[in-house]
Amino acid sequence: LGIPVLPMMTVYDFFIKRALDQLYYNLYWDSSFVLVGTPSGVTLAPEGGAPQSAITTSIGIELPSLHAYEPAFAQEVAWLMEEGIRGVLVPEDGFSTYLRLTTRNVDQTLADIVRDRLGEDEWRRQAIAGGYRLLEAKDATNLPPGSPVVNVVAVGAVVPEAIDAVRELQREEVAANLIVVTSADRLA
Repeated sequence: LGIPVLPMMTVYDFFIKRALDQLYYNLYWDSSFVLVGTPSGVTLAPEGGAPQSAITTSIGIELPSLHAYEPAFAQEVAWLMEEGIRGVLVPEDGFSTYLRLTTRNVDQTLADIVRDRLGEDEWRRQAIAGGYRLLEAKDATNLPPGSPVVNVVAVGAVVPEAIDAVRELQREEVAANLIVVTSADRLA
């Protein structure tokens, strides 16, 4: 009929492996869709990550034509959904998207650091490409010359703890950067 169809689905992250056959077949048949797995990460509830799937991240990374993302901030979710929709509606690009989300409340003002430094457009580009530096050691004011340099890498809902860790390292005169990975398979 010439009317584009946008297949979107949500599933409890843990149950993705129950539908692996259909997921595999759809990807190998060059189907394009947006799949949202929620909740995810180690912050489901007071019981922590015990009921979470340990392999759904690996599934998302390993499958062809599937762009897997685990955003930390709501703005990233909007950009990644838009990118996923583009993958469905622009046939020459044609890919599927898997978003792992969380039910954890994350302070959205923590993203102001990267928004102020990079601007919206560059932050968006880097988030879609797979990751960005949220905190940079060069911005710390108390680091003596020759401080040891470390990179802390965080994904999704644990970014607030990673921010605290990097700030503590910087207080201890360690030149620490915080790299937020939005997509381990897209990161180039």
